[in-house]
This record gives sequence, structure tokens and C-alpha cells, in this order.
Amino acid sequence: MHVSVINQFAFYVLLIFKAVVAISGVCDGEMCNEEMMYAQENGSLHKECKTESTNEEDGILEEVMAFADFYPTEDNQKLHHEMLQDKARNVAYRTAIIQNQQHIQDKVVLDVGCGTGILSMMSVKHGKASKVFAVEASGFAKHTQMLTEANGMSDKIQVFDGKIESVQLPHKVDLIISEWMGTFLLFEWMIESVIVARDRWLKDDGVVWPSHAGLYLVPCCAEELYKNKVSFWESVEDFDFSSLV
Repeated sequence: MHVSVINQFAFYVLLIFKAVVAISGVCDGEMCNEEMMYAQENGSLHKECKTESTNEEDGILEEVMAFADFYPTEDNQKLHHEMLQDKARNVAYRTAIIQNQQHIQDKVVLDVGCGTGILSMMSVKHGKASKVFAVEASGFAKHTQMLTEANGMSDKIQVFDGKIESVQLPHKVDLIISEWMGTFLLFEWMIESVIVARDRWLKDDGVVWPSHAGLYLVPCCAEELYKNKVSFWESVEDFDFSSLV
């Protein structure tokens, strides 16, 4: 669409979009304020990510754009630090594991894209898993190994340095847990690796957590961002650069 046509709408965008990623089971979602809820339904974890806009959202679109290029297994401690500071995420996973311990206790868990191994450790500490295969495709896996040893869990958590598509696990697992959700839910494409893990390593009666996710977009106006990123090209030193948009 040409810039002049978009400009007629003053960059008011109304997108009502819902993406449902179904790995196992069937669930529905609804909105609420800045919280993540997990519920156990027939052995499948249902994740609903819910947010409500506030007056403190200046620059949020720039942040989304910056994170869009983030690859989840990148060897970057800063990114892992930011994720570990995500209290809502940590509390949601921990609560889900505690409330559904009966589905993890004495079971074998596969953590896809384990990063620091936080979910693997939760599965052992709170879920009483008998064994966790923690797969990490980046060089950060060596740090994950050190973390499991520092927390006295190296006998329970086995770290695999490699992609889930190529690693060879000792045997199939009862449950796959992963934090595969990225910007706009599907960015980062971790979901593809989770599906590979499910098809290759999950037992017939196994489950995937989370199994479903709902994505909701609401109307917004970002005039300043539009001016900086789109209108800017209409006149650069009195030259028309709009063909680059």
C-alpha cells in the first residue's frame, strides 16, 4: 500500500487477530490485566497471555521491533538476564508446575531451548521430576551445565549442547516444557523446534506445556513513530524517497 494511502488513515490501525497454536488439547482464552494464567486441562497446560494498555507505553513499539530479531538461544547473558527478570513469566511457570506436580513427579521432562535451565530446575525442585533433558542450541549450554551443578541438580538434569532437531536423547519423555513464545507470539520460530521435539521424543500419552496460546491485538495510534519511520521518506532534503518504504 502506498504511503499516501496509509497516511489518509493517520496510521490508525485496527487489527483484531487471534492466533491459536494447537499442539495438544483444546482451550479458549479471554483478556485481563497484565497477567499470565496457566490451567491444567486433561493433562495439557493452557497459557493465556493477557495485557491491558496503560499511559506508560511510550516507546513500546520500538522495543517490540528491537526484540523481533532476538533469537532465543543466542549466547548473550544480557538477554537471559532480562528473561529471568520477567517475574510474571517465572511465577506463572512455577505455579503451573506446583499445581500440577502429579503430572511431573517421577516423570521424564524435556526442556526445549532451556537457556539458563530455569524451567528444568523448577521441574526438579517443584515438580519432583525424575529426570530432565535440557536442550540448548547455543554456546550458553556450558553455563547451563555450571548452573545445574551449582544448584546441586546435575544428577537430575542432563544438559545437551545442540539443536533439538539433531540431538540424540537416551529415550522418549513424558512431558515437554518450553518457553517458546516470542514477540507477537510466533517470532523466533521456537514453535517449530517444539513440534519437532513432540513428534520425535514425546511418548504417545505425553503432554506439552504450554499447549495453546492466544494472541490479541488492539487498535493503536503511533503518529510519532509513523512520522519517524514512514513519513520521513516522503521528503528528505526536499527529495522524494518514498519508493524506499
